[in-house]
Amino acid sequence: AAAAEPACRVALNALPMPRTRGSLAPLLPREAAPFWQLLRAQGWSREASRLEEAEELARQITEREPGCASAWIARGDLLHRHLLSHPAEHPDGHGDAERFLRQGLDLAPHHSRGTFLLVQNRVDGGDHRTALAFLEQALEASPRSDWLLCALGYAARNAGLLDLAQRAQARLDRLQPAPAGQIAMDNLWLYTGDLARFETRLQVRPGHPRNAVVHFYRGYLALVQQDRPEARLHFERACADPGAFGEFSQLAAIFAA
Repeated sequence: AAAAEPACRVALNALPMPRTRGSLAPLLPREAAPFWQLLRAQGWSREASRLEEAEELARQITEREPGCASAWIARGDLLHRHLLSHPAEHPDGHGDAERFLRQGLDLAPHHSRGTFLLVQNRVDGGDHRTALAFLEQALEASPRSDWLLCALGYAARNAGLLDLAQRAQARLDRLQPAPAGQIAMDNLWLYTGDLARFETRLQVRPGHPRNAVVHFYRGYLALVQQDRPEARLHFERACADPGAFGEFSQLAAIFAA
């Protein structure tokens, strides 16, 4: 575990991007066992069948290594994922997820993915104003962060600020070519009415965890275009492929009915 930070530093320095400054220690568990547990929990975060197991691993890591920002961020992310499909199981879930994420951000300020997840949790809880204010500060520190630009697009789109969402997407597209910029803004073009551009983002890939999402939106697009047989086909495919995004399989079942 003592070699984790130097190894990560070597890997980061080999990337063709501005190098991370400061210590990586807050992001890494100090001991070997929690390090590998954290990787396992993060890897399971998009596997619906392993979600509860991943949540338990993250809980154990935060108790064993409370100074590890990545563990708190993973714990908040995992709870947020759980809430999307099973909100009734955690009546105070959004508050708990925010508490975990803020704990991680206190340890690693301006952590881009942690900020994205906190904004997403706020937006999904209906608080767009606070999410956008928080993002304004984060973007001042990291104006070229793809995660923060995606968070801005997500918050703006859900708040009905479509011009702002499109500006965020345009900046993201300048920083990195599609489809690399597809973190959380796939349906922006559906909101703006650019159906052709929206359809180009809906690529089904065998075994990909987002296939249920893609099939749901392909069905939704077909419904918008008055093609009910095609819509039903995609909704049924989404139902048969719950994957990591089971909430879209649930939506697809409703639309199919």
